[in-house]
Amino acid sequence: MWFLKKTDELIPGEGTVLLPGFTIGPSGAKNPNRRVTIGKRSVVGCRIFLEREVSKVAIGDDTYIGEANSLICATSIVIGSNVMMAWGCTLADHDSHSL
Repeated sequence: MWFLKKTDELIPGEGTVLLPGFTIGPSGAKNPNRRVTIGKRSVVGCRIFLEREVSKVAIGDDTYIGEANSLICATSIVIGSNVMMAWGCTLADHDSHSL
C-alpha cells in the first residue's frame, strides 16, 4: 500500500491509501478537466478509465474499492462515503455504444 500526493488528475483525501493495482487511464496528455477525487481514509485499488476530457470520478470518505473492480467514466461517477464494493464490480456511466 502507498500514499499519494495531489496531482493534476488525482486529489486524494487525508489518509487515503492506494493499493498497488490502482490506475487512472488512459494515459496521455494531461487535461485539467479530468479529475479523480478520493475522500479521507479511503482505500482504493481499482482501475479508473477516464474516457473523455470532462470525466470526473468522486469517491467519498471511508470507502473501500478493491483491486478487482473497474470504474469506466465518460462524464461523472459518484460513489458515496462508507461504501464497500464487492469483488469484480464494474461501474460505468454509459454503455460505450455509438448510438
